[in-house]
Amino acid sequence: ASMRVIDSNPAARLEKQSMANAMQIALGNLTHEQRTAFLLTYIEGMNGLNAAKAMGLNKSTFYRRQAEAAESMRKALRGHLPRGDQHE
Repeated sequence: ASMRVIDSNPAARLEKQSMANAMQIALGNLTHEQRTAFLLTYIEGMNGLNAAKAMGLNKSTFYRRQAEAAESMRKALRGHLPRGDQHE
């Protein structure tokens, strides 16, 4: 029989759900290219040159989209990030 672990910290569970919701909204606010650049590099772990090639973009356009996405995500998630990650 498998044991089900019950989360004993409802506040932490609520914070995780809040972060997930905020991240979903923030990703939805990015352009298609920004979102794809963000997901390929930060979530899938692809390097920038391979991601640019996969997207059919030159590297400078790709890195611009990636930077725009990262800044937008940082601003959108500011209240959910640990203090050290909240750049102005």
